[in-house]
Amino acid sequence: MPASLAIAHTREKHRSIDGVEALVREALVHLGGMQAFVKAGQTVLLKPNQTVYYSAEEGCTTDPLVVGALIRLAREAGAGRIQVGLGGIVGAGLRSRKQEK
Repeated sequence: MPASLAIAHTREKHRSIDGVEALVREALVHLGGMQAFVKAGQTVLLKPNQTVYYSAEEGCTTDPLVVGALIRLAREAGAGRIQVGLGGIVGAGLRSRKQEK
């Protein structure tokens, strides 16, 4: 049975497209490969964490290089359509009426 969680780690100081893709591919292998999640012709929705105002280097949001790698790997697995869904946290940055009074 494949793992339910996978982590790939690098000691590289600078990220590259190829290096990040290799790490994402390595992590997915432990989960059964992208083919375990994507079937030929399927529409795939990727929902990265982009809801806070921090850069990927700070570890709070999904690195855009990871999103790109996932898109390429989903395409390689036969995805028919790939969408990236972004959306802020509902009410983020808004004060409640109680706070305004």
